[in-house]
Amino acid sequence: MEEEGTSGDEGELEEEEELGGAPPPRKSRRKFVVLGVIIAVLALVGGVTAFVLLRNGSPTADFTYTAVDTHLVVSAENSTDTDGDVLSFGWSWGDASASASGVTASHDYAAVGLYTVLLTVQDGRGGVATATKSITVVILPTPFFIARQYAMNSTFDASGSTGSPGHSITRYSWSFGDSATGSGVFASHTYSTPGRYTVSLTVADDAGLTNTASRYVSANTTTVDVLGTKFFTANCPYQNYWYLRHHTYGDLIVNPNPPCADYYPWVLYSGSRSSQNPSWVYSLWRTDIIATNNLGYSVSNPVYLPVFNSAVAPAANSYIHLNLTFNYLNRDNNLSDPLNINYWATTDWPVNPKYSDGFGYLVRGNITMDLTESQRVFGVFGNTASAAQSWWYQNTLHGSNATGVETKMGQWLVNQGNGPYDIWNGFQWYYEADITDLNATVASDGTTTVQVFMDGWGFDTLFARWSYWGDVNYSKAVSSPYGGYSPRGWMPFETCWCEDASINATIRNSLDMHYSGTSEYWFSAVGNAGRDGVLGTSDDRPGWSFSPTLMDYVPPSGSGLVGASAFPHSELAWYTSHTTTITSPGSYGYGTQYEYMVVPARWNMSLGNTLTLVLPTGKIPWYDPVKSTWDSVNNVAKYVTYNSALTFRVVTPIGGYYLWDPRGKVLSMAAPAGFHWPDTGVPLNPEPDIEFGPESTGS
Repeated sequence: MEEEGTSGDEGELEEEEELGGAPPPRKSRRKFVVLGVIIAVLALVGGVTAFVLLRNGSPTADFTYTAVDTHLVVSAENSTDTDGDVLSFGWSWGDASASASGVTASHDYAAVGLYTVLLTVQDGRGGVATATKSITVVILPTPFFIARQYAMNSTFDASGSTGSPGHSITRYSWSFGDSATGSGVFASHTYSTPGRYTVSLTVADDAGLTNTASRYVSANTTTVDVLGTKFFTANCPYQNYWYLRHHTYGDLIVNPNPPCADYYPWVLYSGSRSSQNPSWVYSLWRTDIIATNNLGYSVSNPVYLPVFNSAVAPAANSYIHLNLTFNYLNRDNNLSDPLNINYWATTDWPVNPKYSDGFGYLVRGNITMDLTESQRVFGVFGNTASAAQSWWYQNTLHGSNATGVETKMGQWLVNQGNGPYDIWNGFQWYYEADITDLNATVASDGTTTVQVFMDGWGFDTLFARWSYWGDVNYSKAVSSPYGGYSPRGWMPFETCWCEDASINATIRNSLDMHYSGTSEYWFSAVGNAGRDGVLGTSDDRPGWSFSPTLMDYVPPSGSGLVGASAFPHSELAWYTSHTTTITSPGSYGYGTQYEYMVVPARWNMSLGNTLTLVLPTGKIPWYDPVKSTWDSVNNVAKYVTYNSALTFRVVTPIGGYYLWDPRGKVLSMAAPAGFHWPDTGVPLNPEPDIEFGPESTGS
């Protein structure tokens, strides 16, 4: 073919044209033959191309399952398609019940037995694949236990265990992971060597059935043990201060009754900026933290209390006990409720009505210490019990009228909250102290008990700063490059925004703390990139995420960011040159890049840190990331939800530092985990990030 199109033919044509004669008929026939061959070749090539383009690769079907008694949960996440087609999934349960759809699904069998589950995967272009698995359904006893860590000692509570239906547990057998064993509903064990251990409980019931569950513990001389419970039910239905917050901070209750959820508008704006609030939905939960032997606190520098007379050195046996409660103040007609701001109007502690915006705080309780420490902390003058008691009478007044040490204490709180632990960008306002009332009694041996009544704005944020940063100056830390100051507190993240909290601590040469409270904002609804791995597309899936953050949600002055305030001290200062993906369903700009709204924390998961999450076993709301949309007129999302029980999805960073108990819905995590403070570079994602998904997607 190439020879027929060479310059020889062209020369022949040119020669004939020069002679003025018409080209001979054979010449035209040769051209048509060449053209016909070319067309035939192109048709052949085009056909092959079309065949390649139109050929459909069949999908591959695969699924995993978890069976808890007669409840089966299946996931087809491992199914694939070589062409990247959007897949649909159908499930047949093998018991003549109706089929189901969705990449994940769940089913309850009416009876125990052997069932064959069939998964059918279709790609929409005729490609079909199937997978089957035979699954034995049997009802077993439930071993359920909570592990708590106190330095090298672990305690275990298996009172939540149950036998198979109609039967009772007859035996509790413990394996502590270091070759030691135990028995009984309650157990304890002291480890001889620091480390992470797998503790297993095997229960047997009077039907002869047995079952085993496992948790991680992490023993060390210094430990922090975090237990999370009551997700979607903590302090729910909500108290009136939640409704007050809607008018002052924009919080909105989405579900007022269990399972409860709330909406947060990030930073409040006026005018055109009001449409740029990448909001999120979250659930309250109950946190219970035991910190043992934290060296960031001491009687020399207690952090939580002032040192008004540093010239007095602590005695060898000096101590401080904190036994305090923290609550937000209500404002309603229930005059018998001590959390109602109106309750105090006719008492000796008339709280200023302006603290009724939903974030006004009330702290009550006792601070107990030896005589020497009272001299150091409060500046008590007097070396005998009677002299110290006289000093307290002279330097305090009962009720709201402050004098002496009460005035100093109130001013110290204000200085702490607006200075070294500046709360503004974690609270959007200054620290304010209203009433600071101290009433002390001194026992004959010098033991001093100070009864406390304090209210104002910002104590929750200040407490979180004290607990995370310890004796490290927060304001200096956030004005320095990331990692320049390492936090020295007991709390592995900054959290308070708390309510109904109790603070029980002992300070000597270190701190032992037992903190319990209802936490906000941490556990939030997210959109998860579906099978295409791209967020903001039609196959996005709903999820709930538990991940550590720091408290600041307002960027610093001069950052040029949308949410910037006039105040320089913010942990978001480390993120002024970074953006993140908005993952909140229904949020403004979902699936797009935006400035950081909260600070992702890298939990110091060094040896001695443990986390246990006890998740709900019933159905909870899931916020559809595809169908939920942002309402730019009313500046609130239009949420589309459905209910399903949850199942574990993923923990990042990936590693062997967690266990998931699908029967008890318990996630157990223990250090060492491979990520810890300090580390190079700011954590652009929280570590760890724990995500849960619905048992049934239905689509």
